[in-house]
Amino acid sequence: DKAKMDEVFALIEDAEKRGLEVVPVPVISADDGYFPNATNHQVYIPAVRELVAQWKARGLKPTTLFVDMEPSRDLLQALSSLELAKAVPKDHIDRARFSGAVTAYTALVDELHTGGWKVGATTQAMLLADYEDKDDDLRQYFSVVLDGPAWDQMDFQLYRSAYTSQVPGLDADFVYTFAKKAVAQFPNTKVGVNLGLTHPGPIYPETPTHKSSKSLREDVEAALAAGIPRELITVYNLKGVLVGPPVCDKLVGCEPSDYHYESNDPASWFVQPDKTTPPDESATTGALEQQFKLMDGLLDMSEDSQSGGLLSK
Repeated sequence: DKAKMDEVFALIEDAEKRGLEVVPVPVISADDGYFPNATNHQVYIPAVRELVAQWKARGLKPTTLFVDMEPSRDLLQALSSLELAKAVPKDHIDRARFSGAVTAYTALVDELHTGGWKVGATTQAMLLADYEDKDDDLRQYFSVVLDGPAWDQMDFQLYRSAYTSQVPGLDADFVYTFAKKAVAQFPNTKVGVNLGLTHPGPIYPETPTHKSSKSLREDVEAALAAGIPRELITVYNLKGVLVGPPVCDKLVGCEPSDYHYESNDPASWFVQPDKTTPPDESATTGALEQQFKLMDGLLDMSEDSQSGGLLSK
């Protein structure tokens, strides 16, 4: 839509005039999967090239572009709703397709570098668990390409609130522990973290959010304690900071129209951290780690799924 694109670029041009850097995070249509991964690079990469071409045509300077490399929405929905017939590993692991995607994303990153861009990748926390057993089952299963492209930065989405439905009471130790894992796993790459959620955004509207700025500040403190530089800590998203976390009075079945916003003080979200010492070790972090390891272990058992693994039927 040219009119919408013109509107977006008008904002970008205004930001550049004000000395503000705009970091594009392109996505594609919901029908094509929305988030880029190994299943839809044939659609995503041309969209990125078109964005970059328009960026250059409008006289804008190259900046940093982030690839929001996330699992298929359909697969995540099947897992969360326990529709396991739609989540069988042999239906999602395609090593030839994955290899082709690695080649395609590697070429895209190299191409963008040639044009003066920097390129980062951001992905979900559970993918870090895939490196602990020296295989790539989780990355293959979720079609997430991390290794291969010469990313300038790798961010991990340590959205503590989003995991509280899996592990109630999850605290800032989760952020500290997984930030440390990320830094250790990618010692030669700039590593950042995305914290939240202050608002669930349009894709998963029922995802739990932080209830106040205090819990988010604890996450910032944990990330700093783990060695993440302040400039590499980002928050999702601005809407929650400005208007407050969304509230639904229903116990279940909340639709987007059911949410309202309670009074909020945006300035409270910007209070400086009180400390940068590690949070107390928490059993809830270990419980979440065990869930990730269990999934990885099940995939190990079904990797030879054509021969009849545990989840292959």
